Parts: sequence; C-alpha cells; structure tokens
Amino acid sequence: MKFLTGTMFLVSIIMLNGPARADYDDKIWVAQCVRDFASYEVPTPVLYKYCKCMTDEMSDDETQSVKEWEPTHPNEMAACHSKSEGKSPSQSQPSRSDKSRRSEQ
Repeated sequence: MKFLTGTMFLVSIIMLNGPARADYDDKIWVAQCVRDFASYEVPTPVLYKYCKCMTDEMSDDETQSVKEWEPTHPNEMAACHSKSEGKSPSQSQPSRSDKSRRSEQ
C-alpha cells in the first residue's frame, strides 16, 4: 500500500509540473523567435503575438526554431499572421541598420 501511495504521489507531482515545464519551454522558444526577428520592421508587441502563436502551433517535440519552421508550414504562418494584427516578420524586411551591417561583413 505504501508503494502505491508513493507512486501516486510521484505521478501527481509529475503531472502538476508538466504544464509548467511546457510553459517555460514555450517562453524560451518565444524569446528566441523575438530575438531572431528583432531586426525586422515589426512592432515588438505584434512580433510577440506572432511568435507566441507560432510556438503554440508547433509540436512540443519540435527542434527547429520558429524562423526555420515557418517556411515549411504556410497554413500556420498565415493563421498567425492574421492573429498578430496582419503583420508577421516573414512579410517584412530587416531594418536598414541590419541591412547595412550585413553589407559591411
């Protein structure tokens, strides 16, 4: 009986921490996405909405970044484009300062 009680306790802890872990991972992916697209001419709140939406669309075991994943998932990209006030980084251009840095390299 003690074994069953201990096992149930561990399972309940794992189940309670599962969503928190997923939320933490999502925050990391969203932050990475925002950094990846930071040089694009999209307001930060709109960029955040787009990245959050795209992260939500991706499977939990995805290993690609949003920037790598979006070209192969046009339907998800279009849906997130609509949810983020009709703007997405992929439909914008890097800012001029970013373009000049690239040409200097």
